[in-house]
Amino acid sequence: MASSDYRPRTLSKTALRDLRVLELVAQGKGFDEVAALCGYANRSGAHKAYHRALKARSADLSDEQMRVLELHRLDILTDAVWEAAISGDLAAVREAHRLHVARVRLLGLSVAPGRSNGRGEPEEDGDDEGVVTGPDRMEQLREERARRAAERTSRA
Repeated sequence: MASSDYRPRTLSKTALRDLRVLELVAQGKGFDEVAALCGYANRSGAHKAYHRALKARSADLSDEQMRVLELHRLDILTDAVWEAAISGDLAAVREAHRLHVARVRLLGLSVAPGRSNGRGEPEEDGDDEGVVTGPDRMEQLREERARRAAERTSRA
């Protein structure tokens, strides 16, 4: 039998610990708690490990996987302010709204003011948050944006 050149990929202790940090943060743990659980001296070490792991993982993740990860983070942040927001805390309401806007943009549901609303009519209400439109129109807008970017690139 011929010998195989296959060798399983091994991760360094640092890379494994970085992945553990990502997992704990995704579960909603704060950096102080993550530092204690992973053996960092303080939250700064956990924070650096988190960003190092994100940088390493982002190259490996598809756009859809990154979108799911970011949505999960938005869920954690929304959970943190939700009770206060529905109790009437205006600062929490503003934060919950900001998180909602981020979610809408991440999902590709917002359209810049002055763009079509999907019914062939431009939006003229001046709403700086944009409007929510259907998936078919969003696909058209994405294709249009890609076409314009390609044109700009070819002219450069």
